[in-house]
Amino acid sequence: MAIPLILDTDTAQDDCVAILCGALDPAADLRAITMVAGNVGFAQQVENACMSLSVAGRLGEIPVFLGCQQPMLR
Repeated sequence: MAIPLILDTDTAQDDCVAILCGALDPAADLRAITMVAGNVGFAQQVENACMSLSVAGRLGEIPVFLGCQQPMLR
């Protein structure tokens, strides 16, 4: 039985690997990806997440939900 997962990321390099693992591992049931401001520009984060899902053959199947595009507090 696959474990349901939601990945909350800033979709830098390490998160792309996590997305690939979650999308390709039969033991994982990746239900969604959420993202917030992080180490790279927000548009790049969205592109990285979509590219990772595309490489896994799951683009359009796993939803990507966008959160805050900049830190709420510093």
